[in-house]
Amino acid sequence: MIIYEVTVMLDPEIETDYRRWLDGHIREIIKVPGFLGATLHTLLHQPRPSLVISYQVQEEAALEKYLKDFAPAFRQEATDKFGAKFLAGRRILKVEEQIALGRA
Repeated sequence: MIIYEVTVMLDPEIETDYRRWLDGHIREIIKVPGFLGATLHTLLHQPRPSLVISYQVQEEAALEKYLKDFAPAFRQEATDKFGAKFLAGRRILKVEEQIALGRA
């Protein structure tokens, strides 16, 4: 599995509108073939409101197709709506192992 992680730093004046818009945005992205789901996190102790969205993607080929065929339009949508009032960074992680603590 691949984790496609997007970190977004927001200008405080757009935080409420951005969060409202983000819910639908995430739901559209996870409809892309190969996407399994997403987790939204708030990044704590930051100078600006910051969010991390972790998308779970079935395989690297599905992510590559998304980045080529879908991502440009999704990114443009955010820019059209919020302009330069946010910064987004991305990283791609390959899940090597998941370890869970057993409960007795």
